[in-house]
Order: sequence, then C-alpha cells, then structure tokens
Amino acid sequence: MSWTKVNDTHLATPTTGLNGTPQTDTIAAATIGNLLVAMFTFGASGSPTITSISGGGAATWLKAVSTAGASFDTEIWYGVVTSATANTTLTVNISFGANYILDVAEFSWSGGAATAATVEASTAGSNTSSAIGTAINTGTVTPTAGRDAVIACCWSRNGSATKTSGPTNSFTELTGASNISTSAYLLVASTAGSYSAAWVYTNNYATYHAAIAVFSIGSAGPTTKPGFFRMFG
Repeated sequence: MSWTKVNDTHLATPTTGLNGTPQTDTIAAATIGNLLVAMFTFGASGSPTITSISGGGAATWLKAVSTAGASFDTEIWYGVVTSATANTTLTVNISFGANYILDVAEFSWSGGAATAATVEASTAGSNTSSAIGTAINTGTVTPTAGRDAVIACCWSRNGSATKTSGPTNSFTELTGASNISTSAYLLVASTAGSYSAAWVYTNNYATYHAAIAVFSIGSAGPTTKPGFFRMFG
C-alpha cells in the first residue's frame, strides 16, 4: 500500500481568530475517505491554542500534537473526510484572539477509502535562542507499527532570518513555505526507524517552535470474524 498527496491549501495572510468567535477558512474540496492534516503556526504571544476544529468534510477533528503553553504555538490536527457536502469550509476556534497561518494537506491511500486515522508517534519542542547556522529541528519520532504512513511537520519562528537549506531527510515543503513558517511532509512505505526534519538559517532567530506527527490509516475491515466449516464423508 502507498500514500499520495492530493493537494494542499495555504493561507498566506495571517488570519485573526477573535476571542470566542469561530474563524472560517476556505480550503480545497476533499474526497471522501482521504486524510486531512491541518498544520497551524501562530504569530502571537500569550500562549494561544486551538480549542476545536470542524468542517472540511471530516466528522471529527483531533489534535495530534502541539507546543501549547508557549508563544508562537504550533499545532497539527487531523480528520478523515466522511462527507462531500460543504467540505471547503474549515471552522477554527481559538482560546483567544491571535493570528495564525494554516496549511491543510489532503492524502489518499491506495488501500481504499479510509474510515479512521491513527497517530503512531508525535513530538513537539522549541528553542529560545540561536546562533548563526543553528538548525530549526522538529525533534525525532520513532514509530513502531511498521506500516505505510504520512509524516507531517511544521514550525514557526520569531526574529529575522533567511533560510539557506532544508528540509532535510527527504521531506517536501508544502505550498507557501516561507522564512516565517513552513509545513512539510514525508510519505513512507514502512514506519520502522526514526524521522525528523531540519532547516538552516543565515542569521539569528529569536525563538522557534516545531511539531511532527506520524499518521497511519486503513479502510474498514470485516464486521464479523471469518468462519470455517468441515465436511465429513
């Protein structure tokens, strides 16, 4: 089995989520049975967090990982598309008013329409100081299930810097990657091993926050156990 990235949506202009008011974003229409991964990077201090997400054709959205509790929070959410009705609208609720940049990527699985997704591994971290040439690193995940998977990561940073290289380890950046924030992905045939991504910058950045998560998925299995019979002569 294998994965394919179908499309991705990037909201290049920071969007303001008002305190107590759901923020509505328009994303690309997705296909039933595909996996949606939403990667958020915040550009505000005060430890903003996402409290819930709905829409995009997914009946349920779950948080895979976040750097909650820090300024410039980074979060990864996911959902499986179950409806083709009004699936281009994503509604985001935030703990208080904050700007964020959003990347949503859609992935299809060659095994058929998916009904559920699993987070095999995730991690998040931050760095509060840097030197010239110091890499922004997502941290390392080591899943053990050994299945084909999507590995998604994102980061945001504060300060003035210009990217010189990255991402490492065969990750591919999504549309709209910039010097302020970036989302990337890697598709693997087996999750045996360890995974991480890094970017190098020309000059100092004040701080960064990064997150990475590993997703596997499968189509619905049989609802009853297979039986057997024996014929006697």
